[in-house]
Amino acid sequence: TVFDKIYYEYNRKDVGYIDLIRIYVAEVIVLLLRKLQKQKESSLTENQRELVHEVITYIENNYNYRIRTEEIAANMFFNRNYIAKLFKKETGRSIREFVSEIRIREACKMLTTTQMTITEIAMACGFPDMKAFYQFFKKSTGCTPKHFRETGSGEQ
Repeated sequence: TVFDKIYYEYNRKDVGYIDLIRIYVAEVIVLLLRKLQKQKESSLTENQRELVHEVITYIENNYNYRIRTEEIAANMFFNRNYIAKLFKKETGRSIREFVSEIRIREACKMLTTTQMTITEIAMACGFPDMKAFYQFFKKSTGCTPKHFRETGSGEQ
């Protein structure tokens, strides 16, 4: 909208339009600086990114077990809240959400590539029970595991 204002003033050329355009250009600069500052504040250091990558690797290698943020943090010698905050900042998801996504992704693979029963797949992917599996699966894919197996895709 600021650029629209500049364009409007330039075309109209009313009294004081040059001064107004300068003000609008200053506004654009301030908005850009704010955005850059915000990105700088939200950016993680290389060591923090590496730590998040280690958490992701741990989850991908252990998704079929019960995963708790406390255990991940203890294994990496960091505070649980610190790990959770870094993870959310870098990925935009909580550790719990990410674990569920990995489990559903693996379940989808198994549904289309194995003859395992749906119950066996749920247990192999680390879901505590069938109810939790069906809820997460339906929420993530838009269909039931059976429908996914039959069609090879989500959304009924």
